[in-house]
Amino acid sequence: MDLESGNYCLDILFGERDYEIIMAKLLDLPTVQSFDCNGEQSSLSQRWTKWKKSFEYYMTASGVSEGAQKRALLLHLIGQDAQDIFETFTETGDSFEDAVAKFDQYFLPKKNQPVERHVFRKCKQNENESIDNYVTRLKNLAKTCDFGIMLNDAIRDQVVDMCYSTKLRRRLLREKDLTLEKVQDIARASEAADQHSAQFEEVHINRVQVKRDFNPARHQRHDYNNHSKRKDIECHRCGRTGHIARECTVAMDKTCHKCGKKGHFAKKCKSKKTTKEQGTFYKKEKVRYMEEESSDDSEEYVFAIDRSSEKRITLKIGDVVIPFLVDSGATCNIINSEIMSKLKKCGVNKIPIQKQLYAYRAINPLMINSKIRSDITCEESRKCVKADFMVIEGNHTPLLGRSTASELGILLIGPSVNMINTQGDIRLSQVRDETTGRNIAEEYAYFVAKNAVPNAMTFKMIKDSAHLDKDIKQILNGKISKSNNLFRFREELSVIDGVLLKGSRIVIPDKLRKQTLQLAHEGHQGIVKTKLRLREKVWWPGIDQDAENLVKSCRACQVVGPVPKQEPIKKNTVARRTVARLVCRSYGTISNRRICVCRSGLLLQVARSSDT
Repeated sequence: MDLESGNYCLDILFGERDYEIIMAKLLDLPTVQSFDCNGEQSSLSQRWTKWKKSFEYYMTASGVSEGAQKRALLLHLIGQDAQDIFETFTETGDSFEDAVAKFDQYFLPKKNQPVERHVFRKCKQNENESIDNYVTRLKNLAKTCDFGIMLNDAIRDQVVDMCYSTKLRRRLLREKDLTLEKVQDIARASEAADQHSAQFEEVHINRVQVKRDFNPARHQRHDYNNHSKRKDIECHRCGRTGHIARECTVAMDKTCHKCGKKGHFAKKCKSKKTTKEQGTFYKKEKVRYMEEESSDDSEEYVFAIDRSSEKRITLKIGDVVIPFLVDSGATCNIINSEIMSKLKKCGVNKIPIQKQLYAYRAINPLMINSKIRSDITCEESRKCVKADFMVIEGNHTPLLGRSTASELGILLIGPSVNMINTQGDIRLSQVRDETTGRNIAEEYAYFVAKNAVPNAMTFKMIKDSAHLDKDIKQILNGKISKSNNLFRFREELSVIDGVLLKGSRIVIPDKLRKQTLQLAHEGHQGIVKTKLRLREKVWWPGIDQDAENLVKSCRACQVVGPVPKQEPIKKNTVARRTVARLVCRSYGTISNRRICVCRSGLLLQVARSSDT
């Protein structure tokens, strides 16, 4: 029986309501999880909106349409915590819509539009997030921003501003009439292009290479049925087993040390001409890459083992004098087998070791199987230390590593120290040589004149104003008369670069004296402080009196200054006689009147009098 006929039979046997319940059971719908109302409060409204939408989907799928049953099912599935919150509501009503409205009022607070838009503008695209997922997040955030008809434009601008790819942003900015749909199409095409490009290119990390990297995908290894035979195959490029030459990814782009050709190692080279010894340093114009092979034994590195043109230092091991080349990049000391044969005669014995020693940019290790431990002496620094020396086969230059060179005081690693010469004959002779032909007295006088200038006044201003002062101009011209105000100070005056000095103080011209007083009185200093400032650098006749008059006439200083005490009132003595002494004075405006005053008792009397 098909589904259609089965549904018809159910309609006959049961009513419409029973049919919906049976269909929900047949569908076996999973129930909605309880609402988490105790989680993060900042996302409470978003969680409630999503849960309510899931509950509506569940109601529609289960076929529940009756209001009372939907209300009961809502309160049942929402969870115990939300039920406790619902019990605190007042006027909850009896319908499903009333219950949902109360929960909306509780879980959906009033939105703050500026805050919601700020959150929207801060939303950035994650590194591995697709453009569609990013736009979906922006649309969800924009629901509470009330953009209205500008919704698509706001999302478009946010994608252009906050997309992760700088290359995509530049591509979008070149487009005209850019819409949200066009932005998504361009971004999807860019993402697809990146994915397709990754299938053709192999990304190498921490590898610097000028040429294109070798792609193993082009030379995939084939599966052979006989695995035992495959293990016995030896590659004629690198010498390893387990693969054939055309599958070799190790030596494909390496350069042979013997013939200089690429594609194989020196140990598998079939060329008879040998240009370089195994493991020796070879020069290249650029360093393309460097690979290290792991080993159970420890490894050491040296940067130079054959440089005959470098300067060497002579050291002594036992009684054997050896010229060493100091290598600040080497981690160990090296001697050759020829020197070892000389040291062996002095009683120095070899110590077997299991170490690998690599030269700079060399792929194969140097031939080393022993070391010695002995005292090494440096006559220049007069130091002796105990050090280990690796014995290398061949006639190579002995190397002194960084650690031993530092202990012997040959290699100094640290901040530079500037040497300061002590006071002595060397510096004294230098001063004498440099000051030959100079007039020290003139230089000192010029120094005094320069430093005596007030801070807000230039040396040029004083020099120009000096020619306008008749007294100073007369002295500058070499003629001074007795009527000159500076005549009595003539023995103390001197001229430096057109400026008149009295001792070590500048004689200020009359035009600049008022300005100089104002500078000295700056900050409303008192009389003593103002005079002290003036006496440090400047002078003119009557400078102290001018300073006192300035301070006394300063209204601000008088307001805040101390109030002067008034003279006490002196009482006049009372006259013992009627009239002791009379003073008469006549006034022309008062005809036939005379005013008589008694000097003893200050008695005032107006009396008539004749002209006689």
